[in-house]
Amino acid sequence: MTGRTFQLELSLLTHAGRKRSRNEDCVAVDTRHWQENMDQPHCFVLPLGRPHCLLVADGLGGHPAGDTASRLAAEYLGQWIRSRDRVEKETLERELRALNRYLFDRASERDQRGMGCTIAGIIIDPQNMLIFNVGDAVVFRKNSGYLSQLSVSDSPAVSFGEPDRSLDRSVVTQCLGGTLHFQEIEPHIREERLVVDRCYLIATDGLTAALDLETIEGLLKEPQYDPANRMLHAALASGAPDNLSLILMRIAAAPSTKENLNRLP
Repeated sequence: MTGRTFQLELSLLTHAGRKRSRNEDCVAVDTRHWQENMDQPHCFVLPLGRPHCLLVADGLGGHPAGDTASRLAAEYLGQWIRSRDRVEKETLERELRALNRYLFDRASERDQRGMGCTIAGIIIDPQNMLIFNVGDAVVFRKNSGYLSQLSVSDSPAVSFGEPDRSLDRSVVTQCLGGTLHFQEIEPHIREERLVVDRCYLIATDGLTAALDLETIEGLLKEPQYDPANRMLHAALASGAPDNLSLILMRIAAAPSTKENLNRLP
């Protein structure tokens, strides 16, 4: 991919859903994060001249301060990515472990023991891309109209993006923070090649709780009709029992004109 320049076409949203009074999800791009309900997605273009961090974080249900945990995780990685020229797999793994310790320590300081979140995202620079997750938030790659799960779900209720309705979705086998006694984590990280026109979906489990994989694939097959917006309204129409957040990312060739596209809404 040497010598080529790229940009990221992004569409993101977060929403409390139909049943929750508070949104404990957080969606973030670099140092900018969102937690307020969105009735429409934010859509923008980001030039790929340096590393970027795209993520969704989901505060643990039934634990204190889930919204604080997801926001702190987003802020931590957003500040960290600002100082990086390039990100290697080992560096990201080390930082996710440090984030786990950071959330545990902050929970102890605030007397909010048990505060924690799950997380999934993409670190991308001009040469490389890393897919990461801890918990049951997911990352998919779109292939010929179908979704392939790239993340590893730390939940007995989710396998290959298809939830097992007979199992408790609230159970996760690891998360960031979220414990009364400190526990190390094993982050899931995989490398991915940059390919023009390739599309990715990052989402909290609230999306896959509301919509099955086949429905999501169908909504993605006509990108001209704003699939992020259609996913939100389909999830709400189905009852949306949990907070839901998503980021759609498409890798595109950068335009030849020197436009300044690095402005978030």
